[in-house]
Amino acid sequence: MIGYYKFKREDIIKKIRESPKTGDGYYFCKEFNEMNTKPGDENLDKNFYYNRELFKGKVVFSEDDIEIYMAQTKKRTIDYMEKIDKKLRETIGELICYGLFDKIPDYEFNLSELIDTTIFLWKNRLN
Repeated sequence: MIGYYKFKREDIIKKIRESPKTGDGYYFCKEFNEMNTKPGDENLDKNFYYNRELFKGKVVFSEDDIEIYMAQTKKRTIDYMEKIDKKLRETIGELICYGLFDKIPDYEFNLSELIDTTIFLWKNRLN
């Protein structure tokens, strides 16, 4: 049934917080999408404001993102989070298969550095 999931959000957040962090402190959780969308037998989302679909494709989390994911009332607009996520998906692309600190062939950076740099540049972009 639509809206019925296998994993509780609290368990997903626990997994995120157990995931490795980038140098700037962002969680990197490749398993999030599978856990977030895995169908189950219970309606686990009746108390949450934001639909799980809004987090589709997400692998990088700040504490603000976690707060939004767990919100039971509207916190603020999530446009900011969605724009950073889109930029990260464009930038990371096929490099998602690497571990956070693995050497990426033909590049002088790892995924952690790429994530942190992408977020820093996006936050400090010129308008």
